[in-house]
Amino acid sequence: MPGPAAAHHVQPATPASYDGLKKTVSVDQFLAAEAVGGTVTADGLTAMLINALTKDGRFVVVERAGGLASMQSE
Repeated sequence: MPGPAAAHHVQPATPASYDGLKKTVSVDQFLAAEAVGGTVTADGLTAMLINALTKDGRFVVVERAGGLASMQSE
């Protein structure tokens, strides 16, 4: 049995292939009010979410000009 100092390599989870219908989603821009890194953090979170949804294979991510405000007016 390995001791506590033994290195454990964790494989990242890879999504199983998906052949069903895909949901279409739109991701609005995150807003961050913190003084340090606000816009950079918000942009990074938005990109991470879009990347994760796209890699999942169950979603089609669309971009809407104007964001959520334009969708609400429709």
